[in-house]
Amino acid sequence: MEYLILVLIGLVMGLFGGLLGIGGSIVMIPAMMIFFKGEQHLYQAAAMICNFFVSVSAAFVHKKANILVIDVIKWMIPAGLIGILGGVWFSNIDFFAGANSANLTRAFGLFMVYVAVYNITKFRHHDGGADGLELTVGRKSVPVALASGLVTGLS
Repeated sequence: MEYLILVLIGLVMGLFGGLLGIGGSIVMIPAMMIFFKGEQHLYQAAAMICNFFVSVSAAFVHKKANILVIDVIKWMIPAGLIGILGGVWFSNIDFFAGANSANLTRAFGLFMVYVAVYNITKFRHHDGGADGLELTVGRKSVPVALASGLVTGLS
């Protein structure tokens, strides 16, 4: 039964991630906590492994479509790695570790609420376009890429 639940979580994670453009971790971590209880730290680590493989395959698809912006990626990846290390350190402080792991669950839940509200307000007035997707890289791209990588890694 556990394997069936894991397969279903993976399918929903992949479906939502692919169709809606959301991170599969938004589905995976809460689902694992609901069905298996246990340590959220372990589920976050599993989500990071899944995210790695998803991002590598997405990079190949974007490269094939000639829309991979290397000048942004070269800043985003190191910032993401720093964010991941910072997130691991942050989640292991006494306030979130051990018996206090419920605080980590609450913090993640609050982050999910923020993301949901942000996306609802953003897409309420969405015209269906590509949101100003540009393949050119300007001076603003470096700080945006750094911030995106850092926030993505931390969350």
